[in-house]
Amino acid sequence: MKVLITGATGLLGQDLVRVFGAGHEVVGVSRRHPQAAQRLDVSSEEDTRRLISGIRPDWVLHAAAQRSPDYCARHPEECFRINVLGSRNIAWACRETGAKLLYISTDYVFDGLSSKPYIEPDLPSPVNEYGISKLAGEVYTQYLVEASVVARVSTLYGEGGESFVSKTLEAAQQGRTTMAAEDIVSSPSWTMDIAEGLLTLVERVDKAEAPKAAWAGLYHLASPGEVSRYDLARKALELAGLDPERVKRSSMKELSLPAVRAGYTALASSRFEAGFIPRLRPWEEALGAFIRSRRETLLR
Repeated sequence: MKVLITGATGLLGQDLVRVFGAGHEVVGVSRRHPQAAQRLDVSSEEDTRRLISGIRPDWVLHAAAQRSPDYCARHPEECFRINVLGSRNIAWACRETGAKLLYISTDYVFDGLSSKPYIEPDLPSPVNEYGISKLAGEVYTQYLVEASVVARVSTLYGEGGESFVSKTLEAAQQGRTTMAAEDIVSSPSWTMDIAEGLLTLVERVDKAEAPKAAWAGLYHLASPGEVSRYDLARKALELAGLDPERVKRSSMKELSLPAVRAGYTALASSRFEAGFIPRLRPWEEALGAFIRSRRETLLR
């Protein structure tokens, strides 16, 4: 199976390259990072169509995005260009070449008004530019590519880039304090676990004896459980052997973030858990595994 991965040098993209590359032919592309096999600005329709038609992948894993809600709030035109037009261009190119498409989406498509973890049939209603742009990408993906998968993920952390968890750890190591909101609740997930779950999903869809459309569609993929940013930060420091008191309790209002946040966006991976084994491990277990992995990497 030949797999093209956009955003290959990003937070999730790097683990997608590692996990899929262990058993499949992988081509990683990125907008400007020199470590990518090839460069691609997905907002260029011509470049996107040329590259995908030249590589002729069986699957495209579209992980490239402007993923900072605050940056998107300050730069809505760039957010739209990359997250919406870029996703449209990828979907059109997949439609033209017959490639199957996996689109990485987000829990930010929800408004936070639920009292229990969101499942796939729940109606999306994003409250900021980032969520709106990612929902538009979902629509393009599902409308243009029949054999497509949309995977919504939540509060990612990993070794491939900056995240809330990594910034909290670095701040504590440098003797600084982190202000963390207790009214932002989600299902934090390690990118390595997500990449392995996506590999299971893609291989199952690719080998399905039933029509691929039966396996295609929308999935939530997140570590089971939910936690506030405040408790997540304290747990990360505790597991890393650092002082949890370096985390100070705050709120969305007190932080005055540029982008509006949906307070509650925990995800339930209902469809994935019903059809695939193994399931993702709980968020506390995954967080501990990530911190051990991070420590081993730093000691090399």
